[in-house]
Amino acid sequence: MTLPYHAPDNALPPIPTPEDVENEPRTTFHIADIDKHVTTFRIKNTPYVVKVNPNILLLNEAENLKFLNEQAHIKLKIPKLYAAFAHQGGDPLHISHRYRGERRSTIDPSELPTYYYMVIEYIDGIPLREFQQLSLANDQLMKGIGHKIGEQLQLLRSIPTSAPRYHGRVNEQPFHPSFNLMQGGNSQHGPFYSFEAFRAQIYASILLAGLGRVVLNRPRLPRPQGRLYAAGILDGFQESGGNQDPKLSHLDMSRQNVLVKRIADESARLEGSI
Repeated sequence: MTLPYHAPDNALPPIPTPEDVENEPRTTFHIADIDKHVTTFRIKNTPYVVKVNPNILLLNEAENLKFLNEQAHIKLKIPKLYAAFAHQGGDPLHISHRYRGERRSTIDPSELPTYYYMVIEYIDGIPLREFQQLSLANDQLMKGIGHKIGEQLQLLRSIPTSAPRYHGRVNEQPFHPSFNLMQGGNSQHGPFYSFEAFRAQIYASILLAGLGRVVLNRPRLPRPQGRLYAAGILDGFQESGGNQDPKLSHLDMSRQNVLVKRIADESARLEGSI
């Protein structure tokens, strides 16, 4: 993805800058994973959310959104991507304050990492994980949410693959080496132009992950659920013999990545965003 990327809407306020994010009151952001320095900001009094990460992998997410936003004929419930850019010299996560106990003015900006920013549309709602804890999350509503999630996944799978057909990321790109099913060195994997090559790489990655535990002197086996999961993946790929055409799908359908909002009308219907 070429940076900077900007797709502003002239009817909306200006796109937030790194300075806007850094100056946002600390009470307005949610830390998704402090160890990985992944943070999502809701910029006050604007329709924007900004995701910040020192890991360049954030651009994969931005690129995926850009690709899906361009599929205007597919009615996907996803946020619009307004911008993606990199910036060095700022401290949007206030890491220098948190760990060094010094004022910002005493930190040399050149010591700070490059941060990657993704500016997206704010969508009202709460994560499905939190919704399930509410008293109104009865079986009927949860079944309805499940159907809506299924509809969105079917829409994703309906997007045709560009020629030539391949297994990989959007725009005929390889998988990043940090992708947990594509292990083995620091090189990128793919794209794969045959299902057999794709399956062989995943099979090798699972075996390599198991070997790594032995080499690193970690003989303890993973939890039973993990062993079953790995065995299921291997069996599924080994036995698959049906339609092997590549399909676009979602990498992480965890409950935290699905927003739901109840619409107050006679049908008490639900709207959702993945």
